[in-house]
Amino acid sequence: MPEFPDGSVADNATPSRPGFKMRKRAHAALYTFIAIFITIVVAYNYAMRPAFLEPLVKKQFAANTNGTIELRIDQASLFRGFKFSNVVVHSPAGYSQTPLFAAKEITLLYNLYGFFRGRFGVQEIGLREPKIHIEKKKNILNITALLKPSVPKPEVEKEKSDKTKYSWFFNVQVFSKLLLENLHFTYDARDASNKTREYAHLRNFSLHFSLLTRDFSKIDIADYAGMIALLNALVIELNPQNKIDVAYEGPKASLASPLQLSWLLFYDGQSVRPEFKSRMQ
Repeated sequence: MPEFPDGSVADNATPSRPGFKMRKRAHAALYTFIAIFITIVVAYNYAMRPAFLEPLVKKQFAANTNGTIELRIDQASLFRGFKFSNVVVHSPAGYSQTPLFAAKEITLLYNLYGFFRGRFGVQEIGLREPKIHIEKKKNILNITALLKPSVPKPEVEKEKSDKTKYSWFFNVQVFSKLLLENLHFTYDARDASNKTREYAHLRNFSLHFSLLTRDFSKIDIADYAGMIALLNALVIELNPQNKIDVAYEGPKASLASPLQLSWLLFYDGQSVRPEFKSRMQ
């Protein structure tokens, strides 16, 4: 504390009222922000729990369709993506007990943080060992009976734009990976209630797709050659390992034969002379 020459001590200056109020408001705003942030984090972690999401998905599916669904959620994150396993969709009543759709695993994986660094895309969209069983009875498909009729919405005319060139002030890179492994598809219309009885299936079908572009800050969607020049790598594999099993049975023809069909399309944008290379077996 300051002292006068006679030895007396001066009292501390009382802080100004406006400055005190300003600090008080700043503290209140800071505490409010912290409380809201903590509430959002707690609510997000609670909502992303499989124990919360699984019953919600099943309930909403049953309410909006005529069927039921079973699944297990292995990962649920708005920042890293979703992973589901043992997914089973059952047909409505009146059809066989064979699931309309089943899959060992469904994945949608991405890194939201990469978007802030100009890396746009998904690390993986995967469908592993899917089984699709389309069945017809009384000339109605089970997938048609699964869906509830929706209220028609008025069509809104969208203005068509002739703009084909786009640009921005930072570089971006686009990447994607698509996996379809060991697809089994069945179409069964052999029930006596159908007007035409027929059957078809496709077994062991796989497709792998990978894409990576160079860094770019502008694009012309009407310039196809320029868009290809943006590719860094492109790989498409059709049924790389297994034989495809194809069968059809109808009133006028039938077919049952394994099909050895393997196709690879590859593009290396890093090579001295980039070009598409294809191989088929």
